[in-house]
Order: sequence, then structure tokens, then C-alpha cells
Amino acid sequence: MAHHDRGGRSYGAYDTPIAMKGAIIALRLLSKLQYQEIERQTGVSESTAAKLYNKAKQDAGNEDLHDMLASLCPRSARPGMKPKVPKDTALSHQIRQDILLFEDYPFEEAAAPAIAAAGLKPLARSTIENIAWEHRDPLCPVPIVRGIRPKKPALDAAQKDTRFKHCSWIQDTINRT
Repeated sequence: MAHHDRGGRSYGAYDTPIAMKGAIIALRLLSKLQYQEIERQTGVSESTAAKLYNKAKQDAGNEDLHDMLASLCPRSARPGMKPKVPKDTALSHQIRQDILLFEDYPFEEAAAPAIAAAGLKPLARSTIENIAWEHRDPLCPVPIVRGIRPKKPALDAAQKDTRFKHCSWIQDTINRT
């Protein structure tokens, strides 16, 4: 089987970089290229390109570009092994509830009491983030994501007044034109 060669290393379907997998899907789906042409443009063998495209299509359950690209993301750093905290378990739900309850704490600190109560060793931050992002529970059926909060001080009364006057001035200027 021919593999494409990048920097002295051969790639098959398993170890093709995610960016290359995305390019193959886009070329096939959007540009309607045959696998032979994809091989010519990317250096990925026809059979590897076909395997990658069909696997993404199967994982996505359809031929929607966004779903197929989303299916490329690695699901686990431990393929074939049981998850440390299975989905839809009491522990999974408790960890998610604690993350929501203790919103000012880092994920690891918020989840620590539930993990300790379950008799587990502390979990890696990435495992807890995975629980927050991928697991669902009845009270919060969406991913839990935390952004970086800006470290701005609160406005004092004078600053609020200045902003209000500025906004009023802008509004008056717009209304006059």
C-alpha cells in the first residue's frame, strides 16, 4: 500500500494528521474530486483517502461537512480502555454539578470532593475537562466551558457617569443626522 511521505515519515489511515484528514474530506465533499486526484494533490494513497473519508462519514452518520470534520477529533487518549468516569453515572453527574456549583474554582478543585468520595485517585485536569465538555446530565444537558475572565476593576460612580454621558452624546449625534 502506498503512503504519503512527509518529512521522511510514512502515514497510513491511522496516523494521518488531523489537518490532512480534514483536507481530504473537504476535497472529496466540496470539490467532488476522485480519490486518484486527491492522491495527486495530497500524496495520500487512494485507499487511505477512501478509508479516511468513509470512516468520517460513518462516524458522523451523514455527509455533512461540519459533522464529518467534528468526527475527526480524538475521542480518547486511551483508545480501547474503559473511561475512568463513564458517561451517565452518578459520579459523572456529581462532578458536573460541582463544577457548576463552584464556578470560581478550577475544574480540578471543584471536582476533587466528588472524586475523593468515590474513592478514586485525583483525576487529571484533561479527564475532568472531558467530563465537563462531553458528558451530559439532566440538569445541564450542554457542555460546560469556562472562558478566561478579564481582570478589569469595576467602574466607580464617576466612570459610570462619564460612560453614560458619552453614550448619550453619541445617541444625540446620531439622532441629529
